Amino acid sequence: MAFTQQLPEWNAPGVEPSATQKQTGFQPGMKPPAQWFNWHLNWSYLALKELQEKAAEKTYVDTEFETIKNDITQLQEDVQNADIPDASLTEKGKTQLSSATDSELEDRASTPKAVKSAYDRGSAGVTAAGTAQARADSAYTEATAAKQLGVEQKNNVVAALNSIGVSASTSETWTQLITKMSAVVRATGNATPAQVLAGATFSNASANGLVGTYVGAQLIGGVGTLITGDTTSDPNDIYTWSTTPFKKLEATIFQPGTYRVTFTLGGPYGSSTPVYGRIYVNDVARGITRTSTAGYPSVTTFIEDITVKANDKISLYLWTSNASKQAICISMTVYVNFIATGFNRFMG
Repeated sequence: MAFTQQLPEWNAPGVEPSATQKQTGFQPGMKPPAQWFNWHLNWSYLALKELQEKAAEKTYVDTEFETIKNDITQLQEDVQNADIPDASLTEKGKTQLSSATDSELEDRASTPKAVKSAYDRGSAGVTAAGTAQARADSAYTEATAAKQLGVEQKNNVVAALNSIGVSASTSETWTQLITKMSAVVRATGNATPAQVLAGATFSNASANGLVGTYVGAQLIGGVGTLITGDTTSDPNDIYTWSTTPFKKLEATIFQPGTYRVTFTLGGPYGSSTPVYGRIYVNDVARGITRTSTAGYPSVTTFIEDITVKANDKISLYLWTSNASKQAICISMTVYVNFIATGFNRFMG
């Protein structure tokens, strides 16, 4: 119901009291400012005015709501009395609900339960299809990788066959390549590059296409290279002031046999002091003690045939009769069949 009483209109806004004043209120003997009263009366008027306006709105809403309620009641009665035909594929109408998911009827409406059941089955099918697709993709990837690996391995096999002089091509079948591989003779033996003449190629049980490095006897620190059957000599004078036999040169022999050894021997320039030299095998005296009184640059040359076993060491020992007069060897030669190492020089 709307208000009928006239509002106490007061439009002067006044001044709002402070928060402290609102808390303490008017005190005895206090004379409040007129503006405070104006503020109070203005706010009271505005509040009552708002209530009156809202009350009028409520009255309108109540009236409209009642009208709507009556319309709904009438609609319900009309629906109950309406003659709605059954729905079909060609006509609109009422239909019965059904939760079946395996029916072929066309005059039923599916319930949410039926829809959910169908959805669940469809989701399961999608998941199964996704799993099958993933497995198919994985199988395809593995098959592609296997094919690529086969191509790469075929290239490697063809390259390996070509490297050993066997004609092969990637256009050949694996059966053809396997036949060629089975016909390859595998090398055996334990020869090393150091035992094979320099420049000669060979194979052993470990590798093919090896190149020999053996160049016969060669002096450590010397110059030039030699081959089997050649001779070698130290280009520098070998000398010592020792008065007892002192090893100056040594070489290790691979193969057993008798080797001819030559060496020169002399004293210092213009000297006739006796000096000595002797061939040793494995640091044991083997040759004859040789004596020379020749003074440099004159020397005496000695020749001996020395028989050794495999890996024996042939050495030249020098010494002098006077510690102030050195024994000198200008050159030493071994006529080699096979020397395992070059000469080793010894200081002293």
